[in-house]
Amino acid sequence: MRVEGNAPNETAALSCGQPFATPLSLFVRATFPRTAISSPNPQLPFPLQDAALCYILHEGKLLLIRKKRGPGAGKVNGPGGKAEPGESMHDAAVRETQEEVCVTPRDLEQRGELVFDFGGDKVWRCGIFLARGHEGEPRETDEAIPFWCPVDALPYDEMWADDREWMPHFLAGRRFRGRVTVAPGDLVHEQVIEVEKDGEDGGWKMAASG
Repeated sequence: MRVEGNAPNETAALSCGQPFATPLSLFVRATFPRTAISSPNPQLPFPLQDAALCYILHEGKLLLIRKKRGPGAGKVNGPGGKAEPGESMHDAAVRETQEEVCVTPRDLEQRGELVFDFGGDKVWRCGIFLARGHEGEPRETDEAIPFWCPVDALPYDEMWADDREWMPHFLAGRRFRGRVTVAPGDLVHEQVIEVEKDGEDGGWKMAASG
């Protein structure tokens, strides 16, 4: 199902650089594939665990990791993980990058927000951030093996299946949102990705569905 960005104040909020929460909640409420469960947040039909991913861009390359443990172990991804109680997604992106690869990202911009449904009550809302600066040199940790990769040679076959749908928009500076259903074995079962339309009219257009 597709949801256009025509809800009251949605385009205005986006144009002012506000968080994704309101438009995403409308989008997810309409596209989420399973029965809603109890949530303390009245805007969303299920409880969410906030999380973040951070991609550092430097001289035409992204800092990627090969994840050593946790969801997606063995896959290539950006540094990131779950937010701590009371922590913003922005701060989680900084902290998780520091913990996983010993680098502090700088000048972060949130370009996307995805809801990952792992089944049961495991549902994550993940902010996707681009960092244009950093301090320190990447080092391997117990959690990840870091490496720099040219943006035109990303190893999509080793990444989450949804990455190839939104990453080109992310790198082009477009904002995106979506919902990804993950099956056992960390396989992407279903995805709905929308990207912000260009031009003054705003709104959203479908980037991937299936």
